[in-house]
Amino acid sequence: MCFFFKNSFGAAGYVIEGFHTNGESATNLLWEDVEPVLTETLGSLPENLPRAFHGPITPIVLLKLVSKGIDIFDATFPWLVAERGETLPSVKAPAVVATDQKVAKLADDNSNDEAVDRVYEIILKDKIYFSDTRPLLEGCSCYSCRKYSRSYVHHLTATGELQGPILIMMHNLHHYINFFKSIQQAIKDNELQALQSKLDLFLTHWHNRFDEKSYFEEKEQGLHSQQGSLLANPLAATLQSPCLLPYTGPIDLRVTLSRLMTSSHQLL
Repeated sequence: MCFFFKNSFGAAGYVIEGFHTNGESATNLLWEDVEPVLTETLGSLPENLPRAFHGPITPIVLLKLVSKGIDIFDATFPWLVAERGETLPSVKAPAVVATDQKVAKLADDNSNDEAVDRVYEIILKDKIYFSDTRPLLEGCSCYSCRKYSRSYVHHLTATGELQGPILIMMHNLHHYINFFKSIQQAIKDNELQALQSKLDLFLTHWHNRFDEKSYFEEKEQGLHSQQGSLLANPLAATLQSPCLLPYTGPIDLRVTLSRLMTSSHQLL
């Protein structure tokens, strides 16, 4: 139904659809293909009502959508990554990037609730994690990282145990929610563009440092970093992944935009 007739129906909000069919089409969505139609559409919608955009879109496209006025997203992206047996790192707001000393302290405290850059993604199905007793991401405070090792989760994913993707999803959702907290803070501080630039740099660093060496090879050559990062497959590989299973439990992640903060339609 044409959105030009929107005011006749007293809508409480709007769902923006038609840009993908979920799964692979969503992960391959390019911003330059979306921007013209999206900008035209959003320009005709009331600014005081929330807008939702669903699907496993990449973090880069998601930030662009936020900057254009999209308010609500779902958690299909971390689910998609978990189904592939892969874990997400942490990307934090630029205003609170930790120093090397702070990174070391946070790692010692086994907490990542503050800003710590995590540079490499871990694909736990890889056999190099067969005897790796470290947590999924060193310094992470999520339940999976506090209770289980890479070796154990590797075993679960290699044998097709249901608990494997569940533990990975808990970890990924932990970081995805923190990513949204960073977006909310960036909006509050008027630093959304800075967060976008940081994420661009983050992914560029991934591409430039891509290597297949295992942790044990790195350790022998003295390449293992203070943060315990692995030179493993970058997030860019995940961003091109197809959706393997239908998503049955959407979780809306709500972004409170500055234009809605004083509105009666303020989001959580």
